[in-house]
Amino acid sequence: MANTHYDLLGVASSASPELIQSAYELEMRKIAEASPGDRESAMAAVRRAYAILSDTSLRESYDAELAQARRARTGASIYSAPASSSGSAASEGVAAMATAAFEAGDYGGFWARVGAAVVDGMILYIPCGVVGVALAAGFSAAGNPNAGAIAAILGYVGTILLYHGFLNSRTRRATWGRSLLGLAVVDASSGEKIGFGRGIWRALVSILTGWPLFTALIQLITARRQSLSDLLAGTVVVRRSTSGGAAIVLVVVLVVFGGIALIGILAAIALPAYQDYTVRAKITQGLLQADAAKAIVAENFAAGHDPSAAALSRDYQFVPSKYVSSIEIGDGGVIAITYNAQAILPAIGKDNILTLQANINGHPLIRGVQGQIIWACASQSYTYAASQRLTVAPWATLRPAFAPANCR
Repeated sequence: MANTHYDLLGVASSASPELIQSAYELEMRKIAEASPGDRESAMAAVRRAYAILSDTSLRESYDAELAQARRARTGASIYSAPASSSGSAASEGVAAMATAAFEAGDYGGFWARVGAAVVDGMILYIPCGVVGVALAAGFSAAGNPNAGAIAAILGYVGTILLYHGFLNSRTRRATWGRSLLGLAVVDASSGEKIGFGRGIWRALVSILTGWPLFTALIQLITARRQSLSDLLAGTVVVRRSTSGGAAIVLVVVLVVFGGIALIGILAAIALPAYQDYTVRAKITQGLLQADAAKAIVAENFAAGHDPSAAALSRDYQFVPSKYVSSIEIGDGGVIAITYNAQAILPAIGKDNILTLQANINGHPLIRGVQGQIIWACASQSYTYAASQRLTVAPWATLRPAFAPANCR
């Protein structure tokens, strides 16, 4: 494996503790005598390598990690099921390496963190997509697609928070993306692992501040390469290992599958909105068919006739159409449009009535009162009519999401 701790010190993996000590001192002198270009970073890497290789238990864990990577290159699975005790020991070894990196001041670089974020993002697309689609579909089936879109977004964000909160608070102290890039998130003051709540808070800050554009860039100017989410959560990202080249291949694969999942999420949000649009188009056809009934009401009232249902209905007969079951004229110039829910959208069910109320000066028709007739449309909601100071027939049952804007 390239760029191992042994490579940094220029020794073989079988080197004795004494030889490692001598190599460490020699490397530090070489760096100190070199030009100051990237001296601090080089010293931090050598100190971290020595901190791990000079400790017997840490060195054993690190050697096991190298052997695991070699097996992966020769076709053996990294994820073959180990004994629970060895798995626990490996996790503890990884945690110890993170602590050693913290003590050596070896912090995660900008591009490594960007790569880890990309991997995590691609991993999360599939579960987030499943959650988003399920929530959007559930609410849409219940006839509330707007709430479905909101629930999909909240479910998407909630999945991200749980993912980061849970994995960053585990013994490995890292999400899968950070683990692949050899990074870990630790407490900024002690180097120990953080709690679940702090992991969620850190992820939430990243989301709210727009990670790619703002919070991550702050690490370029902070001494410990802390992003805004690190500063607010009291954490720091350390580089516990220099391995992680396999992440490049994984990113390519995840980009493909993540793109498919992203399309699914966008479809889950867009399809309910399109469904609402098509339903409203059919509802609008019923309003157009009611023009004849509106004309009957206006003509009779202008002639001074009684605006009662019996008087007005004598001159009006409606023939049911594909989307409209009936249009009836009631007292005071009220028109009730009953839609054929099965032909429009079964989810509408019995909530299929839209009302039109004739108004003169903001009041229902009263015989003898003259003026211009203005029609007030109402669904279950009639905010628009109220804003125009119009009286409505408030017994309409059609859901506002399916009604035109002036009928909500």
